Formats: sequence, C-alpha cells, structure tokens
Amino acid sequence: MDRRNFLRGTAGAAGVLALGGAAAVGGAQPAAAASDGRLSQWYRSREDYLESEDRFAWTDECQGLSRARYGAEDWWWVVCCSTEELPEWRGIHKLNFRWERVDFLAYDENWWPEGDNKDHVGAIHANNHIVSGNYTGRLYVPVEHGTPRVWITKPFGAADKTPGQMYYLGIAGSGRYQTSAPWCSTDLDDPRHVVPSGSMLVPHGGYLYSSNDDTDMVYGYKYNSAYPGGAPPKFGQLQTMRASRMPHGLVNIAGGFVKGGRLYVSREGDPGQIICFKFGRENPGTSIHDLDPMVIEGTYTLTETDDVVDGATEIEGLCYAPVEWNDGEGHRSKVSVVVLDQNGFTGRQDNAWVKHYDMPAHQAP
Repeated sequence: MDRRNFLRGTAGAAGVLALGGAAAVGGAQPAAAASDGRLSQWYRSREDYLESEDRFAWTDECQGLSRARYGAEDWWWVVCCSTEELPEWRGIHKLNFRWERVDFLAYDENWWPEGDNKDHVGAIHANNHIVSGNYTGRLYVPVEHGTPRVWITKPFGAADKTPGQMYYLGIAGSGRYQTSAPWCSTDLDDPRHVVPSGSMLVPHGGYLYSSNDDTDMVYGYKYNSAYPGGAPPKFGQLQTMRASRMPHGLVNIAGGFVKGGRLYVSREGDPGQIICFKFGRENPGTSIHDLDPMVIEGTYTLTETDDVVDGATEIEGLCYAPVEWNDGEGHRSKVSVVVLDQNGFTGRQDNAWVKHYDMPAHQAP
C-alpha cells in the first residue's frame, strides 16, 4: 500500500504551490480538520492493466471512467477520444466487470451544426439518483467543440440508445469563462439533476462543475430553458451561476468529481496527483463569485506512475465509484483513476491502467 503525508499548515501549502506555480490566495492554509478529504489515508487496493486489443481497444486515448446503473446492474462507462488509429471506437463505451465492451454510443461530430471540428471528448461523469423510490441516472461528457459543451445522455442498452443532448457551457452572446473542458461533475451528494428529466419525481436545479485544464477557477453551471440564438432545439445552455477560486493555479487538470462540497481533481505530472479542495462556502449567495476562496485539504501522489520513459504515462479521468470486488481477497475501492500507458513512440495504441483506491471506512469522501 502506498501512502503519503497529509498537507498541513504553511509547509504543506507551500509544497502544493510547486504544482501549479501560481501565488497562493490568502497565504498559509489551516490545519486539516476531522471532516477533511483525508487523502492521507488513501491507499491503492487494486490495479487492472488492460492492453489495447480487440476487446480492450477502448483504452486508446481513454479519457476517463465512471460507474452507473442500467437495468438491474451497475456498469463501467468509459470515454475514448481516439480519432486516427481507431476512429470507430470514439464515444461512450459500456463495460462489464471484466472490462469488456458490451455496448457503445458513437460520438458523431455531424450531429452538431458546426460540423467536423476534430472535437476533444473529455472525462465522463455519472450520477445515480433515487428519488421517491425511483432510480434515474445520467452520463455527462465534456466536449470541446468550438466552445466548451457538455454531452448529456442516459445510461443505455442496445434497444434504447439515443444521441442525447448537447448543452453550451456559458451564456450565448456573452463572455465565456471556459476555453477547454477536460472534466465535469455534479455534486454527487446533491439529489437534484442538472437538467429536467421529464419526471416531476426527479427535481432539477443542481450544479454542473467544470474548469479549464490550466486554471485557478472552478465554474458551476445551472440549466436555463432558453436556447442560444439560431441554434436548433437539440441545443440547450447551462448558465454560469458560480465561480470559485482555488488557492493557487493548477496545470494539466485531467479529471475530477465533486462530492459533499469538495472537489477532487486528477492532474498530469511526473508523478501525477489527486488533489482535494473544499469550497469556501456551500452556496455563492447573491453573487456569481464565491466571496471565500477554496481551501486545499490534501493531495495524493501517484508515485506508482513514475515514467520509465519521459511522457510514457498520462493521468486521465477520476471518479467516485464504490466497488466490492468479490475477488476472494476482500478488495474494495471508493475512487478509480485511469492512467494511460502511451505507446505513440512504438506505433501501438494506448494501453491503460485502472487504479483503484480505498480508505478506512470512517473516512471521507
């Protein structure tokens, strides 16, 4: 098991500053409280190494994974952004417990009126809500298609696949805060969906969070029923409703999720990191900008991804997905992250590790 020291006080905050290189807002961070993100207690409980071949070709340019229910079972959902070597694998893949693809929803740039922009399809996020005994789930995929957007669809089976809807991130005709979109996430502890579901039993009004890949800001979006001028009805917009400032800038953000008012992000690096931030306040109040900055609560260094050759590994998406593995060894995990074993210099497609992390039962998240 690999563990790291928890960041505390001035020394810890200064150590994290080296990750992004930007000046901290507000100086030293306070010592961690009992309800903090507790990354000091994380440990790697399981690792799956998957070589890109016929049944695992989704690993090429895999951007992230999540877990959501369809029917009576939970499935893994991953996004592949392959465009040249394996273009037919680009989209959302539904995987069984053995990481084999059982279904697929292709991403087609021609769905959207701007045409072929060689879009980047980012890390997938899933939420699973049970409201009044009724289950409902959604898949959220950030897309860089001219301007950042989010592709929202439901978990699917062979008989009921639909392309879903694409929503702009921001307000049409005004300044846009984002120019990239590597990840997005609802607050997993918020029972509300971001967009209407067609059922009065499932309330909407929750935030969808996202950020640029190099940034010191996190943005929260809410649904707005108005459509951008001239866009067809398949497009909606998510309006920027809050902006939260990190205590320092980060570069190479690859994935993330929000749970219980905390943001966990994965960041490419040598080695990579998982970093926990706590929002300065639960809600932004009357202003779009949070008056209190986010506070860093810890980081986990993925020392097991040290490169054999510089640039040979790349940290990708991060998800909260509790799993009891039933492997005879009692393994369980709470958080999973994709790490690509990049093979560009060998002419082969990317292989992938899926690394799973657990923590003591009483710890967050």
